[in-house]
Amino acid sequence: MRKRVTVILAVLALASVTIAGIGKAYAYFTTYVEVRGSKQIRIQGETQIEEDFKDWVKSVRITVKEDSDMSYYVRVKTFASSSFTLEPDGKGYWEYNEEDDYWYYKKDGKYLVVEPGESTEPLAVKITGGDGQEPTIGPNESADVVIAYETVPAIPADFDEDYNCIYDPPDWSQEESGD
Repeated sequence: MRKRVTVILAVLALASVTIAGIGKAYAYFTTYVEVRGSKQIRIQGETQIEEDFKDWVKSVRITVKEDSDMSYYVRVKTFASSSFTLEPDGKGYWEYNEEDDYWYYKKDGKYLVVEPGESTEPLAVKITGGDGQEPTIGPNESADVVIAYETVPAIPADFDEDYNCIYDPPDWSQEESGD
């Protein structure tokens, strides 16, 4: 009987140690990965989005923080459920590209650079119902409109005759570099 209790306790101890170690092993294998190539990812952003909502119009500005060491190009994409229609208006400072469904911060076909401490001009997104009228929302309903923005650094390339910085055009590709 005593031998049987010892075997049972040994099995329980082994099972406890194994179960306790599974969590750490799982955490290790889900936390650490091996990758090839390189892609810089900033966890702390140097840009921020400012959104105002009034009378079913969402106004969006992207600001480059003052302490940023980079200037940026900006693009924005808007999303909503199928029961809503979004009508963005860039007022001459945002240009829509049908191929990728983004609004680019551009004027007269030229990309605009947002310098540290500066903001884009607002992109006004009018929200209407599927019938073009003002949406109606019930007490337990919500109207989710998502604004996603992306930035890429504006890389200085040269200076003009007035010593103004000339930037390389933006590279919005997501291609990976490396082997």
